Amino acid sequence: MLFFDERDFLTIRRYRQELKELQQSKKYYTAEIQANQDKLRINPNSIEKTARETYFMKRDNEDLYLIQGEKRD
Repeated sequence: MLFFDERDFLTIRRYRQELKELQQSKKYYTAEIQANQDKLRINPNSIEKTARETYFMKRDNEDLYLIQGEKRD
């Protein structure tokens, strides 16, 4: 029963490790979201900067050129 069940010791251990990693990841991303929200509330110019860098938004009188770097293996 210890090794032939779908809920054996090794599988449960692997699931617990995965759960622990996911919880740490959640904690990290929650902190990052909070920091970014605070930054955006404090400085309205950072909203424009974030939109331009992340979503490639531009003003009507601008041209946007995307330069793609070399692909390394």
